[in-house]
Amino acid sequence: MSLRTVAVGLLWLACLGLPAVHAQRGLMNGVAALVNDKVITADEVEVMALTPLRAAYKQYLGRQPKQWEQKELEIKRDVLEELIARQLILAEFNTKGFRLPDSLLDEVVNTEVKSRFGNRLALTKELQTRNQTFEDFSRQVKEDYIVGLMRSRNVNGQVLLSPKKIEAYYNENTAKFRVPEKVKLRMIVMDKAKRPSGAALKLAFELVEKARKGGDFAELANSFSDDAARAKGGDRGWIEEKDTTLRKELREAALKLAAGEVAEPLDLEASVFVLKVEEHTQSGGRSLNEVRNEVETILRNKEFDRLVTAWMKRLREKAFVRYF
Repeated sequence: MSLRTVAVGLLWLACLGLPAVHAQRGLMNGVAALVNDKVITADEVEVMALTPLRAAYKQYLGRQPKQWEQKELEIKRDVLEELIARQLILAEFNTKGFRLPDSLLDEVVNTEVKSRFGNRLALTKELQTRNQTFEDFSRQVKEDYIVGLMRSRNVNGQVLLSPKKIEAYYNENTAKFRVPEKVKLRMIVMDKAKRPSGAALKLAFELVEKARKGGDFAELANSFSDDAARAKGGDRGWIEEKDTTLRKELREAALKLAAGEVAEPLDLEASVFVLKVEEHTQSGGRSLNEVRNEVETILRNKEFDRLVTAWMKRLREKAFVRYF
């Protein structure tokens, strides 16, 4: 959605009596909740939860089923709260008698069609897969726009941060902005099962000697390593002091090496490892100037959440909300 479209909408709200502000940043079809006279169905919750559920599911592969069930319930509960908040905001818009020109709302819909689907035909095909009509899509887009405008007026424009507050948060949370110790690592992994007894460790010592005499470690890894990283010359990228992508013994050994140093072979269970650190960065703090944008983002998000919570509380006090 263009800044012009948002600006026009905010201008209309201002003309309708709102002060001008700057916009920033059960069973299927069963009833899930009732907001005044608006029914939110379980089907609506299911449909809106699909995207976050798909994103979360990959993270829960291999875990206990109960863990996934708990996460699924949590996501659906959050989606239901979002739908309730949406209806509360739309009710506020209507209760105050606000209206936006049909021409503006039609422009919003057309812009959304072009930006997301390119043309009306592509949208129609997508809606058929969702069992939705263009009217459903149009209504949702218009409501999204109204909700965004109301939020800009009641929340976004009130998020203000003072330099003193930014400095205080930084001083109280310097540990959060500490740069961790890390190394840029290459590694050769030799599978003992693929070589005669003792051969992997013997070869590892030979490779260490070659690397220390100036041999190209990447070429050695490409020729002798048994893991998938051999194609990248054993490159493992940056490994931090608390990185869990590398087993503890290897991580600790790597962090003890200076830049350019090759470690003695590590014989660990089924494999023998040869490590080389190409770069080594020590831990240290970052100045306020370096992290000011990060601090502002954190505080802005906190203040935004606080204002939204307070706003929703006020709207709930004037509405009827019931869960099923």
